[in-house]
Amino acid sequence: MRICKTFLINTLGIPERQIRTVTASRTTGSGIIPEDKRGKHAEQPKIDEEVLDSVRAHIDSIPRVESHYIRANTSREFIDGGLSIAEMHRHYNKQQITSGKPSVKYDTYARIFNTEYNIGFFVPKKDQCDICEAFKNAEGEEKNNMETSHQEHLGEKRLSRAEKDQDKKNITEEGFKRILAVSDLYDDGIEELEGFEQRRRPKNENYITETVENYNEQEFIEHFRVSRNVLNSLEEQFAESYWFKYQTGNSKICANNHVLIFLWYAGHQTASFRDVADCFDISISSLFRVIRRVTYFLSNLAPQFIRWPDLNEKQEIERHFREKGFPGVIGAIDGSHVKLDKPSRDPESYYNRKKYFSIHMQAVCDHKRRIRSIFVGFPGSVHDARVFARSSLANTLAAKCGDYFILGDSAYSCSRNLVTPFKDEGNLSQRQRRFNQRLSSCLCIIEHCFGLLKQKFRQLYHIKLKSIPDIVHFVRACCVLHNMAIEDEFDVDLVEDGNDDAAIRVDLEMNDDELERDGPEGVAFRNHLLRTLNL
Repeated sequence: MRICKTFLINTLGIPERQIRTVTASRTTGSGIIPEDKRGKHAEQPKIDEEVLDSVRAHIDSIPRVESHYIRANTSREFIDGGLSIAEMHRHYNKQQITSGKPSVKYDTYARIFNTEYNIGFFVPKKDQCDICEAFKNAEGEEKNNMETSHQEHLGEKRLSRAEKDQDKKNITEEGFKRILAVSDLYDDGIEELEGFEQRRRPKNENYITETVENYNEQEFIEHFRVSRNVLNSLEEQFAESYWFKYQTGNSKICANNHVLIFLWYAGHQTASFRDVADCFDISISSLFRVIRRVTYFLSNLAPQFIRWPDLNEKQEIERHFREKGFPGVIGAIDGSHVKLDKPSRDPESYYNRKKYFSIHMQAVCDHKRRIRSIFVGFPGSVHDARVFARSSLANTLAAKCGDYFILGDSAYSCSRNLVTPFKDEGNLSQRQRRFNQRLSSCLCIIEHCFGLLKQKFRQLYHIKLKSIPDIVHFVRACCVLHNMAIEDEFDVDLVEDGNDDAAIRVDLEMNDDELERDGPEGVAFRNHLLRTLNL
């Protein structure tokens, strides 16, 4: 069929260029219009089923967890939030190449993953039942001890589900299908709504002047985690600091309020940024600036308040540990994990063995739980021994200790100035076991230190800040406050809040060739202690 080109252009309102393009693509030298193959593909070579099975085997080899245990039935599972389909395909390719077997392209791998599996990527812990997860991960005697409480817990969940199902059934049987018009609530009809404005969140405009000033000393410490003596000292130093003097903005916040806001934020775990801002009648952006200023101010006070003990202090510390049956000790070292949200850069390195994101905090404390050395910032996946090896303390420990030494657990290698327990491989003597027990009783002081630190400044259970440098300085700032509170005569012990499980240190596994072995000098010194101690 032939038509007039001019008529077609004028009728359809299209430019001539489109006509030329279509004509050129549809005309051949023979004058025959070729077959339209758009959307049609030639026969593709089929992938051998054995190769496809290798993809499925690789996906199945990746550990998965159920979405949570609060549902009776669940089908979707989740894997490490630090992975992705592309990352999994790279691991699969490397595995196949190493074994000399064929592999598939990314598209095929992704198709199998998305169509044959019901798997997602994220950290499932926030959506799990802690009791069921703890029971699942327990072993041996610990699991037997949890059996009764776990069964009671399951019974409570079954009862809760039954009550929920009955409520749904009752609603269905009674046929509740009501629609309530907003105008029905007002006598004058819908016109009354025109004068309404959006309700604003209430702010506590006089919290500091009317409430905080009326707190007694005990109430003040419960809310702000330190005494008024510490507050006054911090206020004076902060008012003279760079971070306060050079703040910008029209309405400047006074130094006292800066410190109070930071202390309240650091000491409360569940409060959101909005809650803190409303409590002190400031905007969220102002709150962020206040937290950052005080964080860096306190972090820079670390050399003043986190110091290695001098000779007189060493003698006092050693006297305490001598009374506990371990002479020569001037401190205990260990690591703790500070939970944080998934970092935007290199998240997999911050994902620890306990399935959450964290940074590592290494500390040495004395008999009063005062922090004597702090090293913060390594990703949570790094082992305690490697963190210690990268810290400045590893190179200066001998000079700092002299004839004394510190205690550590089996995660560290034994040396002349860092004594660790004998490794229990089933062949320890009675005297070696008693040595380990006494060392462990002395070493628990560092665990108490971490527990007290996180009970006081509960943001350390789960820091909501995003910037890794800000998080590192925030942890150091809390350690400074911790030492200031211990040195203050008005400091009081806080009541435990049942959240100590978040403060438990995580030991991450390393390959045997990555772990440092006990040094010969350390082994000889430990054997000397074994012979001389009254065990």
